[in-house]
Amino acid sequence: MRRCCWAVVGVGLLLLGVARAEAQKPAAPPNKKAVQALLKPLHKVVRVSKVLGDAGGGRWVVLYTSHKEGKGKSSASFWVGLVTAAPDGALALAGKLSLPTEMAPFEDVEPIKWGTSAFKDHDGDGKPELYVVYGYNNEPQPAVGDTYYRAMALLNLDGAAPTIALALTLDESPEADTPPEIISKLAFAKLKPGTPAEATLTTTISDFDEGAGERVPGKPKKTLYRHDPARDVWLAQK
Repeated sequence: MRRCCWAVVGVGLLLLGVARAEAQKPAAPPNKKAVQALLKPLHKVVRVSKVLGDAGGGRWVVLYTSHKEGKGKSSASFWVGLVTAAPDGALALAGKLSLPTEMAPFEDVEPIKWGTSAFKDHDGDGKPELYVVYGYNNEPQPAVGDTYYRAMALLNLDGAAPTIALALTLDESPEADTPPEIISKLAFAKLKPGTPAEATLTTTISDFDEGAGERVPGKPKKTLYRHDPARDVWLAQK
């Protein structure tokens, strides 16, 4: 009898352990096709690129693009959305944000592209932000051709919808050689207790040199950005 009781207790503990493990197991991200079906009523043409990690509160971060096709022209926009999943699997859009661009992306040259995307607490407030990089070309201009732009955005995710903490155009590369080319790199400083978070943008402008017959890079310029906790944004320092 004792052996039977201990066997029953052992099985019960095993089942309890399995139940706890299942409860602690991270929820699987929503299916891209299901997210695309959710977003389709909002945009004529939508393409879901990535479904990223949980942003907290049962919300998943989604990177997607919307597209407009016209006579001889095709434009697009970058979006970041927050999607929730109910216990029965039903999806809902909690909030969305269109990312800024210098010029209207023009897909007749090249399709728009997502680059790096990562979660990290850059400002030290204990909540991770989303860092995204994206690239696009504008509509060709006379004597210049098209220009390729590479941009970045640092997004706060603790609100009803994503908000921009910092947005910059990193690169600007014209097709023609004569206009200046701008190449930039953003580096976040190591967080120090008791001091605002900082990041440095290093920008190099290359101007066309007629003697050399090509662009020649100038001296790199550094711009310091500092996090403002009151507004939860990063501001350029003079």
